[in-house]
Amino acid sequence: MEPDMSAGMNSQPSLHTLLELTQHMLQMAQIEDWQTLVSLEEIRKDVIATLFAPPLAAERAPGIAAVIREILAIDQQIIALGEVG
Repeated sequence: MEPDMSAGMNSQPSLHTLLELTQHMLQMAQIEDWQTLVSLEEIRKDVIATLFAPPLAAERAPGIAAVIREILAIDQQIIALGEVG
């Protein structure tokens, strides 16, 4: 599944976009496409900076926390694949 990277270009990126980027990074690690993974990581940094710029609504905290936990778990898988590859 290709992430919708246009979301970061024309409008506010979503938590869904962030999660899709992270999942796509894992796919690139699984096939050892490190160059694409690094490019996606740069895009993800920009999405994170935009998403978490103040002000953050308190009612969004539980959803944000859940996505962050999922992203951290995926990142651990990416790191493990990088250590093997």
